[in-house]
Amino acid sequence: MAATIVGLTSITFGGSAETVAVFTSFSQTSDSDKTVVVDEDGDHVAVAYHGKKSVASMSGYLKSTTPTIGASITLANATSNLGGVSGTFYVDSVAVSRAPNDFQQVTIGASNHGF
Repeated sequence: MAATIVGLTSITFGGSAETVAVFTSFSQTSDSDKTVVVDEDGDHVAVAYHGKKSVASMSGYLKSTTPTIGASITLANATSNLGGVSGTFYVDSVAVSRAPNDFQQVTIGASNHGF
């Protein structure tokens, strides 16, 4: 959706079109495992962040066939700026919902482990 932004122009409005669905919401969280080294006094003296991963959730109106668990998926709205994770997302979960006065909707959960 095109928009004219007035004022703070460094913000993002809307999102990119997704292949599998007309998305109504998209979220992404990146995190990692953390190992801390503690000295004799209990002070933290070093920390290592490892096992970076990114988890995405997208809901919307299904455009094509429902993706299967474990399938690779391209997410146009995913960003590698969150924790430096890059690579392919893989489908972890799929939920389909239907209502009498609405189109079929899908919610897809996917994860990226940096490979």
